[in-house]
Amino acid sequence: MTTLQSQGTLMECTVCATRETIVLRELDRNASRATEALTRHCKYCLRDTLWQIVSHTRGVDSGLTHGAPGHEAIPGEAKSQGGERRKQRRCKMKMTGCIRDGDFEDVVTVLDASRTGIRFQSSRQYPKIWVQVAVPYTRGISNIFMSGRIVWRKSITPTLQEYGLRYDL
Repeated sequence: MTTLQSQGTLMECTVCATRETIVLRELDRNASRATEALTRHCKYCLRDTLWQIVSHTRGVDSGLTHGAPGHEAIPGEAKSQGGERRKQRRCKMKMTGCIRDGDFEDVVTVLDASRTGIRFQSSRQYPKIWVQVAVPYTRGISNIFMSGRIVWRKSITPTLQEYGLRYDL
């Protein structure tokens, strides 16, 4: 168990990867010893989620993580500064996807995918964090849409944005 001196325990939301330093009560400490996880309310997911104890403290500042250099920070973004944090490898591919934001559908280029999310490019700037996504996408047929959360954004050109999306599994 990783404990920060007199500040608490570094934990991470398993849904959005937000990290916080949490001062655990005795009951929470005993429960987390067995599973190294607790159920807590996540202020970014806006629901109770499973939180795991983090085994390292890289990228921690004032108890919350911040966006990686070169990416615009979006609330809840949990990119570490330097190093790979992905649990699932990305497969490079180029295919069509569709991002649904309310009634608006945006056909996008998917650059890579993993079991937990995708990286895509779009000319649209998304004001919302939660969207629906279908990958692969074919116009005119029934596509399966899943919930996802945009966790980072990067400007490629003034009119083209690149996004990282994590599925809400």
